[in-house]
Amino acid sequence: MKIIPRHFLLILCLTPFLVQCVATKEDVRNTYLQVDTVDREVKELKDMTVRQMQERQAMVGDRLDQIEAEILNMKGKLEENTHFTRLLREENKELQAALNAKIIEVEKTFANKIMPVEERLSQAENRITEAENKITLGETRMTQAEKGIEEIKQARATEAAERAMEAARAAERARKAESHAPSSSTEDKQTIVPEKFKRPASEAEAEAPVKDKTEILYEEGLALYQAGNFRDAIGKFTSYLEKYPKGSSAPNARYRLADSLFSRGEYEISILEFQKVVVDFPQHNKAPAALLKQGMAFEKLQDNDTAKLIYKKVVTDYSDTDQAKTADSRLKALK
Repeated sequence: MKIIPRHFLLILCLTPFLVQCVATKEDVRNTYLQVDTVDREVKELKDMTVRQMQERQAMVGDRLDQIEAEILNMKGKLEENTHFTRLLREENKELQAALNAKIIEVEKTFANKIMPVEERLSQAENRITEAENKITLGETRMTQAEKGIEEIKQARATEAAERAMEAARAAERARKAESHAPSSSTEDKQTIVPEKFKRPASEAEAEAPVKDKTEILYEEGLALYQAGNFRDAIGKFTSYLEKYPKGSSAPNARYRLADSLFSRGEYEISILEFQKVVVDFPQHNKAPAALLKQGMAFEKLQDNDTAKLIYKKVVTDYSDTDQAKTADSRLKALK
């Protein structure tokens, strides 16, 4: 701030007097007092201004020191953060390397474990496909066997009809021969019947009254079966089942019919008949025996895989039976 010179102030104060050219001592004294007052005020103002400037400079200096301290503190923190960041990066590199190594190890372990599993799955799929093919083949054989049974039934029916017609013609010829023969006493008259058309005594006895007629065919078939005459036993059991499919001996007749076919080596047809026992009479005591014999029939046909499946079913579904023990033995023998 500029300081006004004292003489300049004096001149300024004396200007009115100089202009008027009139001055008194009192006026001069007052003028000097005013000049001193102004001078003191200027000095005070000067002192005050300098002090304020010094105070402001001191405050600015303190603020600068504070800012410098803060800058140094921030610089230290920044260096510390930089060092910490560098450590984190190095640690991250180590962790990443360890993680990559672990991933490679896990991939190798997984590959070593998954390959055998995939091979097993592939083998299982191949076995399933093979089993399905065998089942399809078995179904085809069963269908063919069913057709064969129908053809056999039709052939037997045709044969029986032809025999009946032949017997009728033979009887007619016998009656004609009798009418042309010389007359004789009643006691000497006999009907001549060819030997091949004579009925067996068992069939003649069948016409005699019995307590339960429905069981005659089964009992006759059973006698033939026990005697080892499986061919004729098949005919008896078949006739019984055709006439009495719900008869009291139907389960046994169906089983012995199938077993007679099995004994004659007709394994495909016996499998179908054994299956009827299992399906139609699942709670009968012949059901596990029929299922076991069905597996044995597949063995005879060299289809051991299907035989194993059936033996397993016997063990599972009829675990408390003797047939289950036999089936388990057969499974062990086929492994």
